Amino acid sequence: MVLPPPSSYTLKSFRWLADWDRDGTYGAANADISSYVLQCEYRWGMNKAYQEVAPPARMVLTLNNSSGAWSVAKSTATFSSLFKKGVLVKMSFTDTGDQVRDRFIGTITDLQLFPGILGQNIAILTVEDPMLRLLNTEYYSPLLTNVTTDAALSQLFEDATIAYPYPHQYWMLGIDGASELESTTTVFENTITDFETGGTTLAFVGDNADGGSGVSAQAYLRDVVLAEAGGKLFWDAVNGKFVFWNRYHVSDIDTSLAASAGEVVLDAPIEYHFADDLNNIMNVEYELKQVGTSADILYTSPNLPLSIIAGNTRKFTARYQDPDVPTARVGGINMIPPLAGLDYIANTASDGSGSDVTSNLGISVQFNASSANITLYNSTAATLYVTKLQLRGTALISHARETAQFVDGVSVFAYGEFRRRMFLPLVQSAEFAQDYATALVSRFRTPLSRFERLTRDLTFEPNAAALSVTVGSVFKYHDEKLEDDDTVYMVVGEEGLIRGGNNWQVTYVLEPVERNVFWILGVTEHSELGETTILAL
Repeated sequence: MVLPPPSSYTLKSFRWLADWDRDGTYGAANADISSYVLQCEYRWGMNKAYQEVAPPARMVLTLNNSSGAWSVAKSTATFSSLFKKGVLVKMSFTDTGDQVRDRFIGTITDLQLFPGILGQNIAILTVEDPMLRLLNTEYYSPLLTNVTTDAALSQLFEDATIAYPYPHQYWMLGIDGASELESTTTVFENTITDFETGGTTLAFVGDNADGGSGVSAQAYLRDVVLAEAGGKLFWDAVNGKFVFWNRYHVSDIDTSLAASAGEVVLDAPIEYHFADDLNNIMNVEYELKQVGTSADILYTSPNLPLSIIAGNTRKFTARYQDPDVPTARVGGINMIPPLAGLDYIANTASDGSGSDVTSNLGISVQFNASSANITLYNSTAATLYVTKLQLRGTALISHARETAQFVDGVSVFAYGEFRRRMFLPLVQSAEFAQDYATALVSRFRTPLSRFERLTRDLTFEPNAAALSVTVGSVFKYHDEKLEDDDTVYMVVGEEGLIRGGNNWQVTYVLEPVERNVFWILGVTEHSELGETTILAL
């Protein structure tokens, strides 16, 4: 594409705002930090094609600190009393039609100062999405049964695993400023997810996710998304929400809409591949569940007797176990509240020879999917000893992995062996695993030329359609030299570089739509023999 001279365009202007008052209005003094920005690098969405879970979205601002405004340890610095980690920062730009468009939103996670390096005095401000917070958050999943993948994902956010953007906006027991009746008692509500209905229904979720010791919330999300078998989870940096696409999202797109974007999007390919995603031998690993009886003993305390001094409390986590196979991962359903005399006994003597004081032992149990949180309380005036403690319920036991395999002999003969393996920890169906292996080979058994990344300089771009291209957009791209004839792509990731407040270069991470167009009988572009007959899952 040949661009007219820059003088024929109105230069777009970028703006960066910080929500120093932490109220979502961006209205505090010195909220506009644009004048300090020397350079901005950002990324969000996937960083490669066919990825299921995106890495954390990130924006890194290089700031002019010659005035010392960002030296926040000094009480006289402009941002000294304002700066806090976790503050929202929003990037937007004004297009040629004077329309303000948000392009990135996240929270401050780091500030570094580099005084006097090579004669410069700069600060580096890092803004990220909540994904890293999920990585460091331990999560005990409740046991979910017969739920779609989107419902399993939503559970983590409904459990208030993270309160975004600001925890102080919600009710917090006993915390001044967050617990005043009818004033600051806002009950937590999940407002940061936009999930499509999942295509996979999971028999059990959480039963063996953590081995009784908790998992990172991020690991839980990854396992669920993998079970969708082609879904995607990412932070939508424009709207400030986690987005989940089901496995049919790309195939459901009306590719006829892509034609209008063909001339205005992308003109500088930077990463091109041929046959790099070929796959004709697929192994999908999964775990079958063994369901026990209705009153299995899933936990017996290994540290009896447990001594509890007068008026004191003991708290601990009990991991469910298979006494016959200690290495097995065990979940529990239909857990039975412990009964005095049957599941727990307390005595005045450590060997059980004293008086029975079971009635004086207070017990509270919170049952999780693969463990339980137990609280014991001694209401007597003397030390007591717990001589028996067990938990009962129906066991869900995972012993070993099974493997489903599909081989496309025609493809192997024509191109050689291209193997791939994946593990779906939440899938318990041999049939589903086999169908997924078959579907993946059906998608990737033939070579394909494709662009992984394409870049464009949008500094003087006059067309609103080009400025609107971002994650989720589709377009056609034609390159005669590479014989890439109007291939339809979906943008699955965006990386940007802004210098001088206005010069804007964007790189799009791409995924060819044809790898996801499944066979639908009688539907044009979904049923051409040998062309679009990809088996759907």
